[in-house]
Amino acid sequence: MGTDRVVYVARDVTESVLAGQLLEERVEERTRELRLLLDLSQNVASTLDLRVLASRILDPLREVISYSGAVIMLIEGDEIVVLDARDASGAQDAGLIGERFSQPMPGPGGDAIERRAPVVVDDVQADAALAAGLADAPGFGSAGRSWLAAPLIAQDRVLGVLVLQSTEPGAYGAQHADLAMAVASQAAVAIENARLY
Repeated sequence: MGTDRVVYVARDVTESVLAGQLLEERVEERTRELRLLLDLSQNVASTLDLRVLASRILDPLREVISYSGAVIMLIEGDEIVVLDARDASGAQDAGLIGERFSQPMPGPGGDAIERRAPVVVDDVQADAALAAGLADAPGFGSAGRSWLAAPLIAQDRVLGVLVLQSTEPGAYGAQHADLAMAVASQAAVAIENARLY
C-alpha cells in the first residue's frame, strides 16, 4: 500500500463484553442460590422450634428471591395456620402470625396445596376474580401484584405452603418457582422432624 498509508482495523466488542457480564451475573446468582440451599440444609436441621425454623427460612430467602411479603402456613386439621409472616424489610407481621384460615384456602397458596406444585401469578390485576378474592387478604396480601406459592411436602404429605408476593407485576418466573420448591422441600422435612420429635 505504500509507505505513506496507514490501515486502521476497528472491532466492536460491546456484545462480547455484555455477554461476559451477563454470564458473570448468572454465575453469581446461581452461587447465591446454592449457598442459600446449603445454609438452609445446615440451619434448619439444627432447631426443633417451628418459629425459629421459619425465621431461618424466610430471612435468607429474602436475599435470593426479593419479596414484599412472605408467609409460611401449616395445615392443622381443616385449617391453615400462619407460622410466620414477613414484610420486605424482614420485619414480622405479628398481627398475621397465628391467623387461621379454613380450607380450601383461596388464591395461589390454596392452589399450590391442591396441585402439590408451585404456582406463579404474574399479575393479580389481570384476573378480576382473583383480585377480588385477594383484596381482603390480611397483612401484606392485599398489596401483592405477583405471587409465588410452593407447597411444603414431606413423605408425600402436604404440610403447608410457602407464599411470596411482590408489589411489582411479573416479579417471579420458573427459576424462582424451582428455587422456592427446593426451599419448601427442605423446610417441610425440617418441620416434619420437629413435629415428630
